[in-house]
Amino acid sequence: MRDFERFASERSHQDAKVSNDLFRAAAQAAIPINGGAATAILALAQKSPSPYFPIVSFAAALFIYGIGVLLGALAVYATASSAQKWAERWEMCALSGGCNSSEIKEVEAAGEKWHSMTVTPFLCSAACFSIATIIMALAILRMP
Repeated sequence: MRDFERFASERSHQDAKVSNDLFRAAAQAAIPINGGAATAILALAQKSPSPYFPIVSFAAALFIYGIGVLLGALAVYATASSAQKWAERWEMCALSGGCNSSEIKEVEAAGEKWHSMTVTPFLCSAACFSIATIIMALAILRMP
């Protein structure tokens, strides 16, 4: 195996490993945090003795946390798809002995597309958590 082929092969495995680690981190951060917060709202709503329970605020926060879970799942899917495309690119480079073919460039473009789709949903998921938490805090502060 030539040096370039060895490098491309090692790079493919390394990219796949790093991307999978990122995939796990995104799953562990976005989905359970928003989902756990939604569960806490439901538990609080069930235990609240107040007749002035702010149901509209709690429902809005619950909905926003749910959107955060969906966006987190989208980020996880996009991360996995990006990892798959980058691994495919490096494997094609290794098998062809170079990375200049149009087919490899297409796979590279798909990897870039999926990677760009990873960041936005993840950040929006974090924003959902922040916004819903602020709504909850304000609602709880206004309770008699």
